[in-house]
Amino acid sequence: MIYRLCLSCSVVAANADTSHLDAEDELRVTAFLEAAGLLALVGEQDEAGYWDCDCCGWTQIGDPAQRWETM
Repeated sequence: MIYRLCLSCSVVAANADTSHLDAEDELRVTAFLEAAGLLALVGEQDEAGYWDCDCCGWTQIGDPAQRWETM
């Protein structure tokens, strides 16, 4: 399965660094990543208009989606 993650969630997926998240978002993001299992970055995808991060659920605009695939 391929997930679209925002840049903020990609930092957590790649480095396990949650220092930039508030407590509520940290719980949501870490729960998603634990449930998703091992992920590998497969690249960026330009999204036209608004899109929602599959990890945190925040609506994004302007930034490309980071595509992560389950292993």
